[in-house]
Amino acid sequence: MKKAPNQILIILLCVFIAEFVLFRTGAVSLQFLYASFYGGLLNVLNTAASLKAFDYSVEKGGKIFILFTLGGMLFRIMLILAAILILLKFLNIDKYGFIFTFSVLYILFLAVEVNYFRLKISQLKASRLEVSQKKA
Repeated sequence: MKKAPNQILIILLCVFIAEFVLFRTGAVSLQFLYASFYGGLLNVLNTAASLKAFDYSVEKGGKIFILFTLGGMLFRIMLILAAILILLKFLNIDKYGFIFTFSVLYILFLAVEVNYFRLKISQLKASRLEVSQKKA
């Protein structure tokens, strides 16, 4: 299941190449690039935490899965909100660039997460079906 990290890297690479091209043409400032870096870093950490929590909890049972999935979502959202407020308050970065990049990457990484969850669950169902067929 190495697809998700590869997809994340491809998305980051495409976004940062586009932003670098915009920087070289003078369309965005250096502060915009710094803000984009922080937005990308925050999204990568969020997505990595989501994937790790899902991998840990998917085979543990219903209560633990719900706790890690829904509780983890709430916890991550609160951490992201706190991190955004701290970054925007204390760092001298382009606020609009940060918010724009963060929002775009958040949506793209959310699609990667959903795809990862879908593929992982279908793999688990297939492996359970094979085990039940071997027993019969």
